[in-house]
Amino acid sequence: MMREILERKPFVAVAHRGGGVEVAENTIAGISHGLEAGVDIIEVDVRSSADGELVLSHDEDLLRLCGVAERVDALSMKELRSLKVFGLEPIATLTEALETVQGRAGMFIEIKEPATTPKIVKMVQEAKMENDVCFISFYEEALQEVKGIDATLLTGLVYSKPPGKIKEAKDIRADLVLPYYRIATKKANDFAHLLHLGVGVWSVNRAEEIEKVLENGVDIVASDYITMLVSIKRMRAGD
Repeated sequence: MMREILERKPFVAVAHRGGGVEVAENTIAGISHGLEAGVDIIEVDVRSSADGELVLSHDEDLLRLCGVAERVDALSMKELRSLKVFGLEPIATLTEALETVQGRAGMFIEIKEPATTPKIVKMVQEAKMENDVCFISFYEEALQEVKGIDATLLTGLVYSKPPGKIKEAKDIRADLVLPYYRIATKKANDFAHLLHLGVGVWSVNRAEEIEKVLENGVDIVASDYITMLVSIKRMRAGD
């Protein structure tokens, strides 16, 4: 399914951190909101608890999310479950996220800690969602490990600073480059396409900026403002 999703026109709409800023990020409520809004792909960030459970969290600590000055990997799953993201929603597990998304959209799973890579891949395989997922990361070694486990799995290299990592992405057999939107110039996007790499950008949160990145030739747009993103896609598609 993911390969077909990545071909969707006029572009592929991604819910950044599941629910973006419209519902508590990286939670099941947030993911459900993204799905109901009609995005093509749900993006989540994965880390490990102290006792090895895979949970959704962008930050390595819980201060911004839960008001607790502790690292995610310093707390057990039981301790994490006692906390609420922005005081609203429980911290979600990767298992819950996979179950929520399965059959309804694609998933970008961002590997935040390279050591968790084999476990994340195994969990996706056990859920029989290999064709629904693209594994993404800032860590080249994590994506290399994914390809080493199964060369057919899709991967995307994330980066945020110029001159970018298009050549590096090709060298590690990635399928996508995922630059911060401000460095995704038309020249860079054209070069990526020449190397048969898809281009996705994050996080584009204003309508005029979405229009600009689309003019520059990106294929995939991630936003925190999911409702706006889907509305722009539908208007461009003539819906």
